[in-house]
Amino acid sequence: MEWFVVYGRIFEEHRPSYGYHPENPMRLRIALQALESRGLLSNVVEPAPATIEDVLKVHSKNYVEYVKKCIEMNIDELDADTYICEKSWDAALHAFGAALMGSRKILQQRRIAILALVRPPGHHAGVSGRALGAPTLGFCIFNNIAGAARELIDNGCRPVVIIDIDVHHGNGTQEIFWYDPNVIHIDFHEYGIYPGTGWIDDVGEGEGEGTKINIAMPHYAADNEYVHAWLNVVEPVIEQVKPCAILVSAGFDAFKNDFFATISLTERFYAFAGYRLRKLVEKYGGILVVLEGGYSEGLRLGLPTFFDYLVNEGKIVEIGEPKPSKQYLETFDKLRKVLRRYYEI
Repeated sequence: MEWFVVYGRIFEEHRPSYGYHPENPMRLRIALQALESRGLLSNVVEPAPATIEDVLKVHSKNYVEYVKKCIEMNIDELDADTYICEKSWDAALHAFGAALMGSRKILQQRRIAILALVRPPGHHAGVSGRALGAPTLGFCIFNNIAGAARELIDNGCRPVVIIDIDVHHGNGTQEIFWYDPNVIHIDFHEYGIYPGTGWIDDVGEGEGEGTKINIAMPHYAADNEYVHAWLNVVEPVIEQVKPCAILVSAGFDAFKNDFFATISLTERFYAFAGYRLRKLVEKYGGILVVLEGGYSEGLRLGLPTFFDYLVNEGKIVEIGEPKPSKQYLETFDKLRKVLRRYYEI
């Protein structure tokens, strides 16, 4: 399978004007070094910036103008979590543009894998900024994965599946596509942490009912729980909806000891997910992976393992029957009852 990485130095120009912030340029340096160590930086292309018209397909005009004005006025923050600087506008447009580039390559070629190694991240940004009552934008400016999905849909590639593996709920993505039946949004996240959204019975409304799937993991969930959910929710749903393309909101902050959460994934899950996605791409269109969170060990170990098993056909994962915790199985039983209204689960 052909693959490439989309990356530009502009992504490292988005940086705080004050002291330490966990979402900083070092994240990409960790990721680049980790990918290079696996021989996964041989195909790197630079993105072009998105146009404002592109961004307005998923965000309100008032929000886009607000972000631009804040940057022009040299304001340091959009909110208590989300900093901006002189280069943030260019970085955000290039991040959105990188995701668009991935979608356009899928439209041209179909059987292809693209990794958009971008900053700032995007999945917490809703139509008008903060989404679903979240207190902040959670380090995000524009919703890159939403722009990619909209590009595919507008060009007749539908339905699209978005799998969000960041440890935090992609509230912005869910809000943007809440009523849209063309986007099946499957979101893994730790229950009860920021941004406080992503309930199991949140399934979308109107024509979009049943297309929003929230796999709210209990605290301290690990590989067994994630593998079980993948085999019993993700793959059955994908097999039934038969997507035109698969997009991944690829946060790696669910890795053990990464930074923000109690979820304790290891390389075992990321190898499994990459391998299983490769098999799905062989059936259903291309795959675009867009970086979200991940701050230390997740980027160093989870990201290169995931991408290695996604693009290298010689990599095979044999996995036995997962043995998840009782607490997880209680959660899964509730989720299954919700989803059985729409899928054979």
